[in-house]
Amino acid sequence: MEARQAQARADGEKNATIKRAEGEQQRLILEANGQAAANKTVTATITDELIRYELVKRIGDDIKVLILPSGQQFILGEDILGPGK
Repeated sequence: MEARQAQARADGEKNATIKRAEGEQQRLILEANGQAAANKTVTATITDELIRYELVKRIGDDIKVLILPSGQQFILGEDILGPGK
């Protein structure tokens, strides 16, 4: 009798573990699909101008020198920096 109860308890725990794992799997799939959709939206809307704007916004108004790797075609013109900067 006790052996059957122990086996039933073990089977119940096993089934609960499987259900938790399946739920976690579904959660991860939904999360990955959501992230993929967000990435697609960002990719479709990002532009070089937006990237330059965000860079300038983040480096601040007091920047005097910006060092970039050689060969980079990255020019910050007055349209981005403003006149006289």
